[in-house]
Amino acid sequence: MSDLPPLDQPQAYVVVGPNDQRGPYTLDLLISEVVAGRLYDATPVWWPGLDQWTTMGAHPGVAAEVARRRAGQPSAADPNAQQQPQPDPYAQPAYGQPDATQPAYGQTAQPESVSPYAPQPQPQPQPQPQPGVGSYGQESTAPIDAGLVVDTSATETAPSAEVHDLPTTAQAGTTDAAAGSVAGTEPSTISDEARERFENLVTRSRTRAEAGERVQAVDASFVDAVVAAVGTNGFALSDRSTTDTTHELRFDRGPGELLSLTVGRICGDDPTQVRDGHVPLVVRFQSATYGGAVETGSGEHGEVVIAADEWSGQATSTVTLLLTLSDYLDGDLTVDTAAVTGDIGSTVSVVSGRMR
Repeated sequence: MSDLPPLDQPQAYVVVGPNDQRGPYTLDLLISEVVAGRLYDATPVWWPGLDQWTTMGAHPGVAAEVARRRAGQPSAADPNAQQQPQPDPYAQPAYGQPDATQPAYGQTAQPESVSPYAPQPQPQPQPQPQPGVGSYGQESTAPIDAGLVVDTSATETAPSAEVHDLPTTAQAGTTDAAAGSVAGTEPSTISDEARERFENLVTRSRTRAEAGERVQAVDASFVDAVVAAVGTNGFALSDRSTTDTTHELRFDRGPGELLSLTVGRICGDDPTQVRDGHVPLVVRFQSATYGGAVETGSGEHGEVVIAADEWSGQATSTVTLLLTLSDYLDGDLTVDTAAVTGDIGSTVSVVSGRMR
């Protein structure tokens, strides 16, 4: 604590909001405010002797004193020191006395000896007492009592301030949650028409959101039925992923045999239109043992094409189809598992069987 000024002497300045520097206060007071939760550890602080601003939590001496008090240990301040009287919360600077200027957070202080011809810093406006905020020791929701004013007896000039708005544990004034108003202000009024229109909007929004969720549920059920249908051919699912537009499914069976399906996603936010749509299906079967000829096909829709991969030495059979959703979904959008199993199972059987 040797690098701290006497805790009971008003020398410290703090920044508590935009363009709102205050002080000087005793460090004893500021440390008590941090311990009580009315100031943050990150509150900028400065006192004569510091080259630049620090914070209550960053200065080792202050942080140690805060930690000591939070732990319930006695203060390191001299217990025999005479307590300084607290300033009158509504006191105004004495007539004819100069206003004290305050340091800027992040800037360095001016040296003690300054040329008499050097330009003098302009005093900053002093914060006015805020109505409804008590003095130190009274119940208040503001960090450092807003009513306390700068002691104009301070003589050392500190850097001018670039003030930052700091988080506080509460704001001055109390909120009436039931009435939706702040004490000291007129409660807001909402017209019956505005309230009714808002409630109607929420209802429509909820209906649309629930419709979209319903379509997503149908999509999930459909692709699950596709996976089950492929399993009837002895393939086991090895990987499954989803993009914005497709489901990518990977299956294994015997050594050197890989099957992949790309199934279009069922999208939209109107369940009544789902059965009117369709999704694309691409089935690929890859074999490391196929020794037959390639089949490029004629380009007609639904042909199974067999191509060789020059790099891997494997062959792949592929078919691309369109699945009409009304063939697989009934009126309430329940998936017809038998229909899916019949069509998808048969397609996988044909595409993989062409390379045996």
